[in-house]
This record gives sequence, C-alpha cells and structure tokens, in this order.
Amino acid sequence: MCLTATYEQFAKIYCFYCKYYEKYCIFVKNLNNIIMKKLYKILFIAIFATAIISSSCKKDDPVIPVVPTPVNTSTGKAVNFLNIGNKWAYKVKYYDSDNLLYSYAIDTVNTISISDSNIITQSTRWLIYDAENDDLWFDLNENAEYYVDANFYYRVIGEQKTKILSKSPYVGEKFTYTDEYSYTETNEVVKINESVSVPAGTFICTKIKSSTNMNSNVANTWINKDKGIIKMTAVTEDYYSDEIITTEMELNWKNF
Repeated sequence: MCLTATYEQFAKIYCFYCKYYEKYCIFVKNLNNIIMKKLYKILFIAIFATAIISSSCKKDDPVIPVVPTPVNTSTGKAVNFLNIGNKWAYKVKYYDSDNLLYSYAIDTVNTISISDSNIITQSTRWLIYDAENDDLWFDLNENAEYYVDANFYYRVIGEQKTKILSKSPYVGEKFTYTDEYSYTETNEVVKINESVSVPAGTFICTKIKSSTNMNSNVANTWINKDKGIIKMTAVTEDYYSDEIITTEMELNWKNF
C-alpha cells in the first residue's frame, strides 16, 4: 500500500469526519517504526492547521505564477475573496514542546470552481518538509468546499453548511456545528478590526477562535473579508505522545 496515499486518506477522514480520529490513532499506536511516529505527528498538525480553513517541490518561497484574471462572482456578499482564479501561498511552521522548529510547509490554495448551487471548491496542496534536513516528507492534495451568501461565510461538510463568519461580525459572536456523532466545533469572534502584518502585507482582520469538544486543541484565525485567511496559530496535542505542538501559518503572497 502506498504510504502517501494511506496518510492522504487518513487526512481526509480527520479533516471532515473527526469521528474516525480514535481509529486512526489506534492504528498509529501499532506502528513500531520511529520514523512512522514522526511522520504521523507532522501529518496530524498539518491537517488540523489547514482544516480551519487548505507549484512545485522547490523549498524556497514560491514564485507567483501567471494565472487568469479572477472572476468577481461574490460582490455584495459576506466575503469577497472566493472568486475563481484567486490563489494564496502560506508558509507554515511547526514547533515541538521545547519550542524547537522541527518541520515547515508551503501551502498553496486555489479557488477552482463554483457549482450551479454556488458551492465553492478550493484546492490545497501541502508540501511538508523536515526542518533539519530540508527533506520533503509529504506532498498532499485536498479539496474543501465553501459557501457564501449576503450574510455569512460557510464551510460545507457533507450536506451541512457550517457558519464561519458573518457579514457584520462582533466580539462574542459564536457559531457551533454538531454532527450526528456528537462531534462539536465552535467558531467564536474574539476581536475585530485588528491590524495583522505578514510577509504579504498588513491587513485589517477579524480574529476567530476555533475549538472542538474532542480535545483541548485551539486555533486562532485572522480573516480579511476581501483577501481571505491572513494568519493562523494553533496549539494541538499529539494523541500518540501527548506532546504539545504549536503551529504558525502566515500568508506569503496572493495573486489579487
């Protein structure tokens, strides 16, 4: 069985159906190879970070490609960045419990299609590297679906739309999603009109805190309504080792 394909499958299960997480961890516990343990940790954090949310194998910062002019299809809606052709690249860093950088990733996100029912599909490519040797550990691809109307920005999970952000957010605004297996995800606005500086520039953002009822993992995401996700930080617990992992993600560039 292809190792990359196996982890890709597990990533999809974790990202969209967290009810399978326990089975995934039991499988990992049975791996005796220490390299497998390290790869599991990297994959777990990468998927958690990009879920709150989504080129080449060159290890330097990516070069902006030539792409079609984005089509403005969301004028007047809750957010204005989910247009076909829009593209983002993020630099992601992963730190262990001793605050040592052990891995980094280049995440490239593309808005690729809008269906007749206005479901927006974004494609994300994760290139995950070993920080010590600059070795490429994973090259993963995943699609995620979103929806936006005049009042809200949603993530689409199966047949259900989960609210992420409203057109007029306020501190304390909270959206909760619960599936049939009692998995609950909560997104809460904790700050508005916050100035955030990243390599791609300085943006005025809404800060959203995300958490679940399954563990103590917490993520903070800064979103600009016109440019998309600008920054994210996450503190997550590795189920296998109980190690606390810190993730930092910043926007490197965008094409619009």
